[in-house]
Amino acid sequence: MAEEKNVYLYKNPNDYNVLVKKTIPHYEIMLNMIVDGIPLAKDESMLGLDIGCGTGNVSRMLLQSFPHLRMDCIDFSPEMLQVLSKNLSEFDGRYSVSVRDIRKFRITQSYDLVVSNLSIHHIENLNNKRQFFAQVFGSLPSGGIFVFGDLFCGSSPYIQQLYVDNWKAFQVSQGREQSEVDRHFERMKDVDFPSPLYPQLKILQEIGFLDIDCLFKWYGFGVVACRK
Repeated sequence: MAEEKNVYLYKNPNDYNVLVKKTIPHYEIMLNMIVDGIPLAKDESMLGLDIGCGTGNVSRMLLQSFPHLRMDCIDFSPEMLQVLSKNLSEFDGRYSVSVRDIRKFRITQSYDLVVSNLSIHHIENLNNKRQFFAQVFGSLPSGGIFVFGDLFCGSSPYIQQLYVDNWKAFQVSQGREQSEVDRHFERMKDVDFPSPLYPQLKILQEIGFLDIDCLFKWYGFGVVACRK
């Protein structure tokens, strides 16, 4: 695994919230589905973990939706966490930040809720993803929730090409130049390691997660929810 490479393809974290909507199809729907996939009581104190939190878009929606929730936010990029702190300034005292690499991070405490969006595909191969999912499972109490949105590759070369063609077409439709889109896909080869969706659902089941489902999917993008 090329751990020395920065997993982000955005040069300026301050531009992330604008560029991500031109890059990721239905990005806001993914965010809403992550939050909607959390059937926890809103009047109970809870501790959540946001893995690969970026600029804090998921955590912000969660803190708004669950008044008694506190979030631990981890990310590879100190610059992203600086932007997150600005975005979550109104929730001072209800979140913490820590610079951690998802590819090496170890969960050492218990959480009621674990979320991740567009980060798990930075973990190389299914075996490493299995270890990651097992860590999440071990950190949750009975009834704890795990929800993640991610980039998935196709189950066959034909399906993968379908995913790529539609994703590239989406980016061009948002005003990005074709040459810029092609460069983006070339850079992805160094830092992105998406796996097919269904093997990951099977791994979650084998680990012991319950009520596993894909709540949303658009070609290579989807949101998965499950509980312990």
